[in-house]
Amino acid sequence: MSDGRDYPFLGLHPFAPVDAATRQQYDVLIALCECYQVRQTISTKDARHTYALLLDKAGRWGLEDGSPIVAVHVLRNSVAGTFRIDRAELPTLPAAQDWFEQREMGNHRILSDSYGRRPADGLTEAIDRESGRYHREYDLTKDTLTGPDPSDSYFLFEPSGAATTEVHWLIRRSELGDGIFRLRDSLLPSALATHHWLTDHGITRKSAQRPRARLATAPSPPQSTARRTTARR
Repeated sequence: MSDGRDYPFLGLHPFAPVDAATRQQYDVLIALCECYQVRQTISTKDARHTYALLLDKAGRWGLEDGSPIVAVHVLRNSVAGTFRIDRAELPTLPAAQDWFEQREMGNHRILSDSYGRRPADGLTEAIDRESGRYHREYDLTKDTLTGPDPSDSYFLFEPSGAATTEVHWLIRRSELGDGIFRLRDSLLPSALATHHWLTDHGITRKSAQRPRARLATAPSPPQSTARRTTARR
């Protein structure tokens, strides 16, 4: 049912959002387009699903309080004339591909162009590849993780309902300049260990329902987490 507004972005006209939360998601996407550009869209033949990949316009892949990649899934209901929007912020293109495939993308592939970004080392390349299989054990939390360095982005993958482990997987993406990025990860054996690790490293965690915020003060010096963390350096 129309609410009197037009929704042209991603070809959604003449559909209307199914609820207030979807309307808010649409407005967030419009705001994101001030900093991000839609690099690719793929729609299914019946036009029920649309998948969009957004990358930041400056090519820096890492805006302050932002993330390198925004993946968007639109689901249309042609009978009711409504749509739903799901959105995720992700550290890598393989993770975005995995996120899309969980949402009935089928055999379509998103682009693999790096847009001038280069992995810093072999470990970065390995984590990049592994991130494309995260859904087998993990769900990506929608909470916002904010560290003291604006060139770093953090992504927390928590055990999924089908997982046989309590291990949490944390990925840190760092922008090093000259188009080079670095990925590092830590395997944390429990939710409590994850909480301690974030606290020790001066990283705040904001619920997805709360507004984002940068750290107002310098973090406390990190404490040793060797007993509860496996990190690749």
